[in-house]
Amino acid sequence: MVFGKEDGRLAIDFREIKTSIGKGQVMAAKTDAVLDVKTNAFLESFVTGPLKDAIVLLAAKRAMLREDIGELRTLALGSSHGDHGFDPQFCDESFNLCSRTQDLKHSYALYETTSKLAPNLKNIIVFYSVFSAGFFMENTRSEKILSPALNGLFSLGLKYEENRFAALSEQIRDAFIDVVIQLEGKHGFLPKWVQIITPDTYGAARRANDHLKWPSSDANQYLIKIIRLARHLKHNLCIVIPPVRSDYREAVGPRSTKLFQELMDICGEFQISSVLNCYDGVGFPDEYFGDFDHLLPEGTGPRILTRAIDARLRATSAAGPICQARS
Repeated sequence: MVFGKEDGRLAIDFREIKTSIGKGQVMAAKTDAVLDVKTNAFLESFVTGPLKDAIVLLAAKRAMLREDIGELRTLALGSSHGDHGFDPQFCDESFNLCSRTQDLKHSYALYETTSKLAPNLKNIIVFYSVFSAGFFMENTRSEKILSPALNGLFSLGLKYEENRFAALSEQIRDAFIDVVIQLEGKHGFLPKWVQIITPDTYGAARRANDHLKWPSSDANQYLIKIIRLARHLKHNLCIVIPPVRSDYREAVGPRSTKLFQELMDICGEFQISSVLNCYDGVGFPDEYFGDFDHLLPEGTGPRILTRAIDARLRATSAAGPICQARS
């Protein structure tokens, strides 16, 4: 990484980091055509390729959210598993605010910020994956740039150990302040643009190991914050463990009851009954997936998953708010 100053502002050069599909297969950004020259030049001063695309997709989601905010009732948060898997057309008045590499820290910040702007918000969906308990986006080597991108675009006000990220958050916010990115898609779901990131040649074991290298449970503090905020706001909360392909599940090893035990313990403590566990793959055959752990966004999987989430939320709503335990 190279840190320097340009035009009196801090410039952070992440171009030395591989922005890759499948670890090493560098691809050109696909979103160049939707950017004006000035914004494109700004982004390429510190990031290129798929990570640049990811920032543009976040900007497009922001523009869509601004249009939907007044009627928004259901908000989906989480990583690319939710980005690929939640299709709002099968859940009324919902929005997909999931994004590539999104961790629980940023999910909580997005929820807190959006809840202040959405007067009709009633339901929160949180995608919780194999890596969620210990994963922090800002600690990754190759995708940490997405932390200040989310922070700046959505004005989250987050702080990071790398103080330089504060300056970059402001730069990204300022660069996009008057920019409206329009991409094909609705309500935050961009199936023609979402990024299937891992080819089969990478291997299921290697992919699983990437996700299992975050052994701590430090990020669960933000899940608890989400639970407490939902309780305070009387929102219904549905936690979704997304489906994965069979080879990935076999490579991970333990079944979901063991793998997600701490999640279940937290849900038990806070009396949260609405956990939709799709990890064991029932109803999601391998042909529904675009890679080891992402549903094909234009396939059958997102429709089935979203309808299951919608049904769970309807049942929960009929029973009353689920966050009823201790604060």
